[in-house]
Amino acid sequence: MNAYKRLKSLRKSRNLSQKEMGELIGTSGNYYGDSENGKRDIPISRMKILADYFEVSIDYLIGVADSKTETRQYSMSTQQMIDSYLQLSERNKGKVEQLIADLLESQK
Repeated sequence: MNAYKRLKSLRKSRNLSQKEMGELIGTSGNYYGDSENGKRDIPISRMKILADYFEVSIDYLIGVADSKTETRQYSMSTQQMIDSYLQLSERNKGKVEQLIADLLESQK
């Protein structure tokens, strides 16, 4: 199951609207709906909120793990990068997320 279908399935399992999901992650229902339909990516900080809410791993949410609690094993350098990211302020996390999005777009 791809990530977008997984988000929709989890939302429906709790009988929540897209508007309620948007409120949960601090955005609009339209923004969340675009994410659920594959038109927009959800930043990592908001994915963490969803993972915590649904009690699943982020790997499960994004479709790289089939088990709700399974997580990927990362190299030491990747884990250090993740740990560093988690120590950033919300503002700086947003900057990192935007930089990654810009790099991915320019890579296409």
